[in-house]
Amino acid sequence: MPSVEADQFLDEALDGGPVICDPRGHRYYALVPASMPRTWHQAAEEWRTREVDCLGRCVYLGVPRPDVDRPGAVSASYWSVPLASAATLCRPLTVARLIAAGWQALGDAGVEDGP
Repeated sequence: MPSVEADQFLDEALDGGPVICDPRGHRYYALVPASMPRTWHQAAEEWRTREVDCLGRCVYLGVPRPDVDRPGAVSASYWSVPLASAATLCRPLTVARLIAAGWQALGDAGVEDGP
């Protein structure tokens, strides 16, 4: 569930990198450069088993208007961490570290290792 605290945490943890929240889908999307190294593709596949998806080319992601920066009735999604500029994105390594820290904090409780 979205919250001001979660938004503030993501802003700090991702060094101000832009994040979109979709409260209806219970998802957060950290925006990273499209040039994520191929070596990360294996990690991305492992993340998928843990309900973390890396969206790539040919995937549509609805982007909220720039002024929608908090949950509201008007928009399904909003900027959890607003986009400072088109050139400012989350660093992939920072996002990966946040994912790893989340797994560790949860102790993998209830998370399956895959099929």
